[in-house]
Amino acid sequence: MIAAMKNQTSQLRSYERHTACLLSGLLAGLGLFVVIQGRNISVGVGETIRVHVVGAARETDVMLPLGATLDDVLTRIELLDGAEPTNLDGQRRMNNGEIVVIPYGGTTTVYVTGAVKEAKVVVLDDMAKPKQVLECVDLQNDADISMFLRRRTVRNGSVIEIKKKKKSFQKEVLPK
Repeated sequence: MIAAMKNQTSQLRSYERHTACLLSGLLAGLGLFVVIQGRNISVGVGETIRVHVVGAARETDVMLPLGATLDDVLTRIELLDGAEPTNLDGQRRMNNGEIVVIPYGGTTTVYVTGAVKEAKVVVLDDMAKPKQVLECVDLQNDADISMFLRRRTVRNGSVIEIKKKKKSFQKEVLPK
C-alpha cells in the first residue's frame, strides 16, 4: 500500500507537488478539498479537517476532506530518509486537529507536548522507557509526570501530553 502511495506522488514533479499542496491549502480555506491521484487533480466541496504531521516527515499541516484516513495523509506528505510508516493503521480515520507522528525505522519516535517548554519530536532506541523520554525534554515547573512514569514502555508513533499539576486550594483561616 505504501509503495503504491509513493508511486502516485512520485509521478508529480517536485514543484508540481508543492503547487498542489499550496492549492489544496488555499481551496481548503474556501471549504473545498483537493485529491491528487497520479497526474489527476480533482476538487471537491465539503467539510475539511486539518492534521499536523511530525516525525520522519517534513513537518506540515495537511488539509483533508472529512472522513479522510491516515493513508490519505501519507499520500500528501514528504517522508524523510529512514521513515517507517508501514506499521501505522492506514485505514484509521483522522480527526480535526490530530497530530500524526511518522516513526523512524528501528526506533521509538514520539511527540511530546503539554507542560514542556517546547513541544518536540523525541527519537530513542526501540522499546524506550518513559524516563528516557523525560530526559530529552525541558519540563515546566508545574509538570505532573507521575501518571506518565507509571507506564512500562512508550508506544512508537504516539503523542505524549505531559499534564500540569492541579492547583490545590488551601482554605485560609480567617480570624473571628
